[in-house]
Amino acid sequence: MVAISIITILTMKTKLLLIGVLLCAVAMVCNAQSDTTKRKIFTYSVRAGLNASKQFKLEEWDDNEFQWRHSFNVGVTCELRPGKNFALRTGIYYSEKGFNGPSPQSYPYTHLNYLETPLLAVFQPPIGKLVRLEIQVGLFFARGVSGTRKVWMRFNEIPNCDGTSSYESVYANIPCFKDNEWEKAMYKRNDAGLNFGLGVNVCHYYIGASYDFSLVSNCRWFNNCYMFDVGYTFR
Repeated sequence: MVAISIITILTMKTKLLLIGVLLCAVAMVCNAQSDTTKRKIFTYSVRAGLNASKQFKLEEWDDNEFQWRHSFNVGVTCELRPGKNFALRTGIYYSEKGFNGPSPQSYPYTHLNYLETPLLAVFQPPIGKLVRLEIQVGLFFARGVSGTRKVWMRFNEIPNCDGTSSYESVYANIPCFKDNEWEKAMYKRNDAGLNFGLGVNVCHYYIGASYDFSLVSNCRWFNNCYMFDVGYTFR
């Protein structure tokens, strides 16, 4: 009865104002629900591409003789999308890193293969109706699953007739992540560091590049790797 009395007392202008406010509130709720329905909270994608990797010392960034190793990566990602232009991304990749040695005769290569998980903040501002720029920054964590160093090693001593000795030399494939008969493991299985990337999304398709900067030292050497990927997102 009190509510009916109050409504009766209100002027026509006040009633119209209240009705307008209620209609605006209902419209905002409907739009928010519609937007949430159109935008999936979780999205998934598959990606694959090429790697260019090398190792460096911090004090000798531009002065090492190692050559780039060209290999590949493949993986799946999952994104949590709390907003239209922002996402949190993780996933798992198989990524081949390492380097080629300065001399094919004495030190041919070191191959390091990882399972890698990124943890990234991704900004996706629109630059067209169907096109979005993608800027990613964050961390990566990796676990070495296999690795081999191929080196030229001297083995059996062979005495010569003149009293000198010569040695039989052969190529040896030495595991990187575990102890072997010649030395202890040179490389740590666990790796982690920073990741930066830039790409473009066109509808469901992605093309871009990123960079892994390792913060885990292996005898003062650090991995660094450029990745060039294409992908498809399931929305």
